[in-house]
Amino acid sequence: MSEGNKKSLVERYYKWELSVLITSLLLIFWQVFGLNDATSLPLLDVKLRDPSKFPFVVSIILAVEFLFLLIEWKQSEEIARRTLASRFRFNTIVILAVAAIWINLPTLTKGTALAEVSRFWFVFYLIIGLAIGMLIFTLIDVTLMIRPEKGKISPLARIPVATKCVYMGCWPIVFALLILSYKVSCHAPLAVLQVAPWLIGLPISVIFVGELKDYFFFMMKKVGAFHFARTFPTAEKFLRLTIIFII
Repeated sequence: MSEGNKKSLVERYYKWELSVLITSLLLIFWQVFGLNDATSLPLLDVKLRDPSKFPFVVSIILAVEFLFLLIEWKQSEEIARRTLASRFRFNTIVILAVAAIWINLPTLTKGTALAEVSRFWFVFYLIIGLAIGMLIFTLIDVTLMIRPEKGKISPLARIPVATKCVYMGCWPIVFALLILSYKVSCHAPLAVLQVAPWLIGLPISVIFVGELKDYFFFMMKKVGAFHFARTFPTAEKFLRLTIIFII
């Protein structure tokens, strides 16, 4: 791969970025201004029989598109992801997608026990899950730095100093987060507690998938990156099947 290509994100990323942009703006526009036709879905040429399902279906589509966006972001070279322009456009699209779900959350929870619950409860448990996931996989990364006892004699210590420092710093933070989560949960509504494990597990699962990909796929430099979504039409068919299953 040439130096110029290394500084550019993969082509599929831009396609998914556009899809997330359109879907997010569609959700925001529907919530703020409303739509005369809430049965048509752009890009997919799909018609909904029940217009009331529009925000639910579009939110699921946005979640799937965002997943593919993250995959293609990680598929890009690290040097391309580190540029200011790339980080700005990625962070902007993430904020837009989160804002679309945030604005439509009252509609998505309408008629359920979560309808009267503050949205900040969801944010709290997502942040707890994100923090725990990042810390746990940081511990896994530094654990892999420990050298085996057998083998060639090395002047370096078997357990690097960095690993010891991370162990000393991370474990107390993990336990502190668990204690904080428990204390706050004592005052949380029952409806929130029922979905709290899923909210905590969601960011942990996303981080796990990312770490798994880094360990097993991106180390294959000679073979090349493992493409989860090689073509946009293939992913589009996946979205169509998802919608058909829902409706």
